[in-house]
Amino acid sequence: MELDIWFPFYYGDYLKDTMQLSAERHGIYLLLLIHCWQNGFIEDDIDSISIIAKQQSDSKSLLYILGKYFIKKGDKYYQNRITKELKCARENKAKNIERAKIAAKARWNKDAISNAKSIPLSNATSMLESCPSPSPSQGEEKEEESLSPDGEDSEDCDGLWN
Repeated sequence: MELDIWFPFYYGDYLKDTMQLSAERHGIYLLLLIHCWQNGFIEDDIDSISIIAKQQSDSKSLLYILGKYFIKKGDKYYQNRITKELKCARENKAKNIERAKIAAKARWNKDAISNAKSIPLSNATSMLESCPSPSPSQGEEKEEESLSPDGEDSEDCDGLWN
């Protein structure tokens, strides 16, 4: 199931666990997190990982991030938080799709009582003619209300800020 292009990023949690990282290591970690969100895992191929992280394959920073923040299972690396968030996102998306299908079926069911009948054209035209425009005409001048600083014109609002 394809997910949306966003991913949940809880910066408080992220910073709590990564305050000691250099800017380079933050970049590596974020790029790998994004890849994990899109794919669910990172293949254990150091050349591919170095391309994803924009680093040389023998980069100490890259190896540090992989070792500290990712779990290797078989020939793949996983990140615990991303794995949990992906599971929740997939479950939520499946629930929302099912709800939308039920709602669409109820809406478009031809026998449903809730389906509105179309308005006859003659009624629609007469309704338009009888509705005044909410904006004043060019010839009309709108009388401006003045509010005095001592609150004379604000009797309806007494006690509003008390």
